[in-house]
Amino acid sequence: MPILQRANEELNDEEEKFHIVLVNLAEKPEKVAAFLADNDIDLTVATEGTGDEPLDIRIGIDRADSVFRRYKAFGLPTTYAINKDGIITAKQVGPFLAARDLANLLKAIAIDWQP
Repeated sequence: MPILQRANEELNDEEEKFHIVLVNLAEKPEKVAAFLADNDIDLTVATEGTGDEPLDIRIGIDRADSVFRRYKAFGLPTTYAINKDGIITAKQVGPFLAARDLANLLKAIAIDWQP
């Protein structure tokens, strides 16, 4: 997660061209929030919305496993690079062991990040 936090801080600008969205599958929202606080990860947690308003979701709670099934994730964590047209262009199953692993994934969506 620290690698994702670093990329989020370095790549996010006023135009908001880059977003990291994390989806939690199994934990209760309170446990997710505690984990983020304990690890000094500064992302907004949203657990659900009414569906009527846009949400600034950085972390969602997938209570019904719908995101997990829709994206055909088969291991946790699974990271997807989704381009501006909403097309998955790359995926990694498992954690990022080094920042260069995330940098390589981001190249699939034309983001050149030099960690």
